[in-house]
Amino acid sequence: MTEDEEPKPTSHGRIYRVLHYEVRTPHPPSKRELPPEKLAEVERDWHDFPNLPGKHLSWRKARRGCWELITDSNGAISVRRETQSKLRNAMFAVPRSYIFTSQGRTYGLQRVDKKKNVYDLVNTSTDAPVLRITGIHYNGGDGTSVSLAGQREIRFPVRGYKKCALMSALDDAGNSLVEYRPVRGTNNLAVDAVINPNALTVPQIELLVAVSAGLLFRYFIHPGSGG
Repeated sequence: MTEDEEPKPTSHGRIYRVLHYEVRTPHPPSKRELPPEKLAEVERDWHDFPNLPGKHLSWRKARRGCWELITDSNGAISVRRETQSKLRNAMFAVPRSYIFTSQGRTYGLQRVDKKKNVYDLVNTSTDAPVLRITGIHYNGGDGTSVSLAGQREIRFPVRGYKKCALMSALDDAGNSLVEYRPVRGTNNLAVDAVINPNALTVPQIELLVAVSAGLLFRYFIHPGSGG
């Protein structure tokens, strides 16, 4: 059922030791709602982001209905996501409309459980599942998890406030596989990401980045925001 086996990455020291704190509000936290020490921490980590070791990637809109995950060092396209126009709505496409291509393979999302918002990303040629997405990020809740086929569950805690936010992909041991940061000064939901050096050998890690990058913005969508 799985396409690859996944080795377990190890921790990468202080810079990838993420301290996930919770701000218990019924909405995405604002700057003034964060404790001063947490505000200082996230702003420091925001500015240090370009210095993180690992593979630096950019999730960018290429054209209408098409996004690409680009390797910063050489401009190579790692993953492309295209949207079937007939399944778009006013703001966001429904997940099953997404088609991903990576390393010559094509993947699509198949809905498993509508009520629990569960989707499998499958190889369209073999129907083999690559990963499973469960839950949602919305209105200050970071309830999405991803399971790489047959392997550990990965969660995506968000910290900070809308203009200075960071998200991590954490495995069940608390190790950070990927760090994410939104691109300031853009209105097209662009995201920068860095894959931990110890996670570079994880099969489908770049697909994981492509399917999860948008969670950072969805976390800050709230009733009345238009999202």
